[in-house]
Amino acid sequence: MCAYRAPGGRVGLVDQIGPEDKRGAEHKNAYEKLRDPSHVWEYSQKAWEEMFTEAGLRIVSAEVSRSRLDFNWWTKMQNNDPDTVVRLRVMLTQAPQAAHEYLEPEFTDSGDASFAIRQLILIAEK
Repeated sequence: MCAYRAPGGRVGLVDQIGPEDKRGAEHKNAYEKLRDPSHVWEYSQKAWEEMFTEAGLRIVSAEVSRSRLDFNWWTKMQNNDPDTVVRLRVMLTQAPQAAHEYLEPEFTDSGDASFAIRQLILIAEK
């Protein structure tokens, strides 16, 4: 193991983030876990920043990028079976208020759906 630590080192992170609200975060993470069983947890921006600060890093830049995902594409990417797709659609439709506000679901008359995701782009230095 190397004990050398260069001053001024930088670290960057790009990851999806979840809501700050506990109930919203639990719903969003259950939604992701149902689609992808390997999913662990989407931390909030505040949680990521606290982890970096507690590790002795100074945050020099933090930006959130918001985009929309097509529900059908999102489920096909994971090869979800029809039962799982129905359960995911119900979770999107019946999300608790905090998760609903975070996901911003949209539904068309033809049955298509989409929702928002947020990615944190964070840079910190020692």
